[in-house]
Amino acid sequence: MLFKYSLKNELKKKNQDYLIPKMLLKKTNKILFATHLAIGDFTYMQNYFKAFHEKYPHIKIDLWIDTGRGKNFLRRFISVKLGILYHWLRSTNYFNKIYTDTSTFWKLHYFIKNAKKENYSLIVSLATINSHRYAKYLRRISKNAYIVGICHTIKWFNFIKKIRFKKFDQFLFWKNLHDINEPHISNTYANYFGNIFGINVDKKNRFPFLIFPKKWSYYGKLKLLHWNIYNKENQIQKTIFINVFAKNQKRCWSLSKVFELIKFLKETDKFYNSNYIINVLPGEYEKYKKEFHSPKQKIFIFSADVNFFQLPAIISCCDLIVSVETSIIHLAAALKIPIIALMRQKNPEWIPLASNAKVIFTQNRRDWIDKILVKDVVNEIKSFYRF
Repeated sequence: MLFKYSLKNELKKKNQDYLIPKMLLKKTNKILFATHLAIGDFTYMQNYFKAFHEKYPHIKIDLWIDTGRGKNFLRRFISVKLGILYHWLRSTNYFNKIYTDTSTFWKLHYFIKNAKKENYSLIVSLATINSHRYAKYLRRISKNAYIVGICHTIKWFNFIKKIRFKKFDQFLFWKNLHDINEPHISNTYANYFGNIFGINVDKKNRFPFLIFPKKWSYYGKLKLLHWNIYNKENQIQKTIFINVFAKNQKRCWSLSKVFELIKFLKETDKFYNSNYIINVLPGEYEKYKKEFHSPKQKIFIFSADVNFFQLPAIISCCDLIVSVETSIIHLAAALKIPIIALMRQKNPEWIPLASNAKVIFTQNRRDWIDKILVKDVVNEIKSFYRF
């Protein structure tokens, strides 16, 4: 039965090491990936798209990022844009076509209508949220395509999910993709691409990387010069990037603690002359700039409100990143900037993959990040700089 599916036995029957037949990968010239991708996801998944592109250069990669995260048609009524992520995706050479906003009923309808015209023979769903709905949408796109997906454990009474998962030609169980001994998300993605395509990326090549256009590198340097920050010339003056905001309130730290942290650092010999860049969400930039932007105190408010590359451009100019659990800690890892990450215990797989990262977890699994004390962050900074 479907819920007793065994990947190992199935592959043994088919005499193959991965889910998609080799002949299909040789013959097809186009593939559609479906996923609910965010910046943090792509920071680690990029290595595997790169490996796929290099192994199968004849296959054009089309990508559908579902901003609706698998919601059904009737629940899609608010338009959600992920434009900032698309800037990064389009700067790579891996993707042929990127399908953008499908967050509303009609936008999803038109996407499916247009995708049908592409006559995809191979479709892969990397979605893990509402994955049974992706099976339905992708089968609407092509009745004849070979479709592979990911699903969660199916309970005996989930009849609708069983029916929908049958629309996949092959699928992987989400729980089987995690390595208990090494639970990092990069290892999970390695299992995705290894089991589906037979693509193996060794551990030394799983570290995130980020290449951005030179004009944005100049932007970061000019922005700091505009703020009269010359940290690369003066080793005494450090620049610390602080982010305490996340979309989920459970992953936010309070601004009062930020200023308490800054006050302490200003009283120390190593940080008395340092600059502090506080990152805020684009919609709240003007509000926080009026309240807290203070060049005299060396406190600057920043937000990437125009282009994705504004953020890594500024991060690359900093000496230390202090951030809650958002994409910023992973971008800093990709740029090899020292990180102090404030995280909940619930998501250890999202620890930044970097040798120069320190993680402060909440004391209890259910705790919100705001429970982390300023003294804990101070102690980690002391440990980092040994003072």
